[in-house]
Amino acid sequence: MKKKEFIVIEKKLLPELPAGFTLKGDMMVFGSVEHILRAVLLERSIDPRSFYVHVFFQLLYVPFKFVNLTLGNRLRHSGRESWNADDPALLGELAAVITKQGMPFLNSVGTIEGVLDYLNNKIKEVPQSEQGLKALGYTLALVSNASAARDALDRNLKLYDISIGWQQEAATEAQLLKKLLDNPVEARNQLMQWEAETVRNLGLEDLWQM
Repeated sequence: MKKKEFIVIEKKLLPELPAGFTLKGDMMVFGSVEHILRAVLLERSIDPRSFYVHVFFQLLYVPFKFVNLTLGNRLRHSGRESWNADDPALLGELAAVITKQGMPFLNSVGTIEGVLDYLNNKIKEVPQSEQGLKALGYTLALVSNASAARDALDRNLKLYDISIGWQQEAATEAQLLKKLLDNPVEARNQLMQWEAETVRNLGLEDLWQM
């Protein structure tokens, strides 16, 4: 399936969903966009007429050039992860599953406190989660918990292979933030600079509430 086909489905789906969703490209963004992007995204699968439905959040102060689906999950129905675009009951089933499964998740990560709860639980389940530790370290820095942020960043840095370009870049960013932790104002300013860059990269300027 192509992006424009997903947009057609999402336009039809929006009126069936709880209030608060906005169509942005091929994402259905939920609520305000301040520090945290919360959204539902349809993603193609191998089968040309099936797709996956992701519910996720992305921390905008963690620098990224693209949408990152790491912090979230695929929505399932009838024991399956894939959805059939030609199913005549598609819109009703999608709306029901997003409401029942997706909304509790999106509401739970609508605050920094909720994000921290999610990340701490994620790292308990997957202690070597590179994305989880990175997100935790940056979020703790945002709330000026320097000691805990430093610990999370140290654990995160040990997971990078700096011979790989993108990992070296991520490690350099984490090391910079770590150096700034002794000055909460400077650390927050850096995080806000990264947030502005991520917002531009994702094309969310008109939804960004700062």
